[in-house]
Amino acid sequence: MRMSQQTKFDFTLSRRAGFFAVLLVSPAAAMNVQPVVLDMSVAGASSKSSIQVINDSTKPLPVELVVQKLDLDEKGERLKKPAGDEFVLFPPQAIIPAGAAQVFRVQWVGEPELRKSQSYILSVNQLPVKLRKEASGMQVVFNFEVVVNVAPAGGEALLKQIAAEIAKDDHGVRRPAITVENAGTMHAYLSEASLRIESGAWHKSLSASELRQLIGLGLVQPGVRRRFLVPVDVPQGVSQLSMSLDYKPKQAK
Repeated sequence: MRMSQQTKFDFTLSRRAGFFAVLLVSPAAAMNVQPVVLDMSVAGASSKSSIQVINDSTKPLPVELVVQKLDLDEKGERLKKPAGDEFVLFPPQAIIPAGAAQVFRVQWVGEPELRKSQSYILSVNQLPVKLRKEASGMQVVFNFEVVVNVAPAGGEALLKQIAAEIAKDDHGVRRPAITVENAGTMHAYLSEASLRIESGAWHKSLSASELRQLIGLGLVQPGVRRRFLVPVDVPQGVSQLSMSLDYKPKQAK
């Protein structure tokens, strides 16, 4: 029997959640992927990048790379569809020896004049090994997802705040909620901003690094609105709050 153990990069939770599956399994049967985000552009040095897959197991690790196009809605729900021939992946498959690492090259060869940033999921899939007829047991198969964003030449990320409110999370706990919009042509990350939340005498300031720990990347694609719940406790008695977003526009290299 084969069990697929997939690690997904959560766009609204902490980056650490993306590695939860690995932490559940002995290091003798695990792989690691670095980095988990690639920021690329359509031309120049930034049109090429790479990832490294580390085989921490005691057996050879067969893997393959698969690319899918990614769109996010306001709630962060993901719509994935097959990508075309926008990337050259080298090698597309490999068998990584036990305890070794393999570098995979990623190069953009798609439209050289993109109108706006495009987002993709680069899946690093462990291939199942065919078991001998007399063998039985369970295979744990790892699937890692790397976020790849490709920006147009001269693209700019323009993230602005649309609304601030108090909302409840899945457990019914009241949290600050912020809605932002990217009016630019390049992808933006909410985690590159700082945020101040306040109501009367109460306030909470979050630096970019603190915000990243709380919400993860916070990817906001061009022309898209995203609503984020910030996992910060709202004091009893607070019924309204305001937020101040400090985000410096960012341009493609």
